[in-house]
Amino acid sequence: VPSKPTVTLQPPWTQIYSGETVTVRCEIQGGEGAQWTYEWRAAKLNTPPTSNEYRIIRAAESDSGGYSCQGRRDYFFSEWSDIITLTVSYEPRPVLTVSPSWLSPGASVTLNCEVEHPSAGWSSYWYKAVPDLSEKSSSYELLPDGSGTAQDSYIIHGQTHTAGYVCRAGRGDPEYHTDHSQPKFVWSAAASLTVSPDRVQHFTSDSVSLTCEGNFTEWRVRKLWKHWKWYKQYKL
Repeated sequence: VPSKPTVTLQPPWTQIYSGETVTVRCEIQGGEGAQWTYEWRAAKLNTPPTSNEYRIIRAAESDSGGYSCQGRRDYFFSEWSDIITLTVSYEPRPVLTVSPSWLSPGASVTLNCEVEHPSAGWSSYWYKAVPDLSEKSSSYELLPDGSGTAQDSYIIHGQTHTAGYVCRAGRGDPEYHTDHSQPKFVWSAAASLTVSPDRVQHFTSDSVSLTCEGNFTEWRVRKLWKHWKWYKQYKL
């Protein structure tokens, strides 16, 4: 007597994101070689399939829910399988962190890229953010060996200048990619500017103190008014 059917997912992730592809499969142990037709109880099936598997291409949130199956051969019906629950969420955006954010010239910098459910088959892509001040935007330049790494961290050796970085993640076949993270900057510690009072917004007639610290006999502060929108965009 064939055993109770089992619903499986390929890739085997019950948490997926909008746009990903997943195959739902019904397996009946002990029923190999028999001519089965299948019934499905599913969250969203416009035309219920009679085969043992079907593919959800570009999953949407409406595909979330429970899936179970039953096999039929002539007048014999198997039990219904246990329900497997699929959750489809909006596309995740990875979060990039840098350490240290201030560095001495020549020090190493570690980038970390975190995605929800990091154990679920993600690989990481690492980029340098190259600003185009004339367009008040930036382009992304892939870092050396920064394509599809299995690790969620990337080390940059010998950095000497201020630079911005972003990451994104991918998984599956065909590979699904997240959006890029918000850029994060690593600042050279040759000079450090502090603003007092330290708040985001200042008002007309307020007094503001700017202090530039470093091992210098002279210093100056430059007002980057022309490119303010670009700086504001990246929340510096």
